Parts: sequence; structure tokens; C-alpha cells
Amino acid sequence: MPIDPDVASKLNQLEINLLTLPVVDIKRVESIKRLVELGEFKIDIIRTADKFMEFELQLAS
Repeated sequence: MPIDPDVASKLNQLEINLLTLPVVDIKRVESIKRLVELGEFKIDIIRTADKFMEFELQLAS
């Protein structure tokens, strides 16, 4: 079964995007983990919603 050129193009772009993602900041992850454990981590619901929308828009394009 031949691959749709649009799908192939989107997969190639996704691969490029994944390769350009920054490496995980372990210190930041540990810091956030500690705040969560202490019950002091505050979630910015507006920022979280904005990020979800950005992600959904990227998937749709």
C-alpha cells in the first residue's frame, strides 16, 4: 500500500521537530517533583490550557 505524500511529509516534519527538542532539564524536573511532593506546586491553568491548544493546533495542521 503506497504512503500518502502528505502523511509522509507530516511524518518527516514531526521527526525534524522531535530531533530539535531540548534535552530534559533534570534539575528542573527534580525541583518540580519536590514542590509537588510538598504540595506547593501551583498550576497555571491559563498557561496549561494555552499549551494544550497549541499542541492540538499543531496536530491538526
